Amino acid sequence: MTETTAPRANHRGLPCPAWCASDHDMVMPSGNPQQNHYGPELWLQAGHGYAVDARLQLSGFSPTARPLLHVYAYQADGEAGTGLLELRSAEDARSLARLVLAVQQMHDGQIAQLAAALEAMAGQLPPDAEL
Repeated sequence: MTETTAPRANHRGLPCPAWCASDHDMVMPSGNPQQNHYGPELWLQAGHGYAVDARLQLSGFSPTARPLLHVYAYQADGEAGTGLLELRSAEDARSLARLVLAVQQMHDGQIAQLAAALEAMAGQLPPDAEL
């Protein structure tokens, strides 16, 4: 007789995607077990006090939820706010990968110029609450 293992699932019974690395028995500050599905985390120290963190996430509360790729940027000294990109499709993730490769070819002055221009353009967009 062959023994089979039940597929992993959170405490709501929603099955874990193949990439899920969440400990669903971990108790959160709310006192409830971890419901969301998180993939393995990539954490990179980027220099000058910056770090970048990326991982897949899937809400563990809805059977119709779609996975997201979260990419965060942190600065230890607090001068720059935390940046977050929430990528909702494979094409979005591939576009970001191509952008990162292009930025890698820039020198520091060009990177600073790009960051300043993006900050200025952000001021012309509506806040998320208005979308």
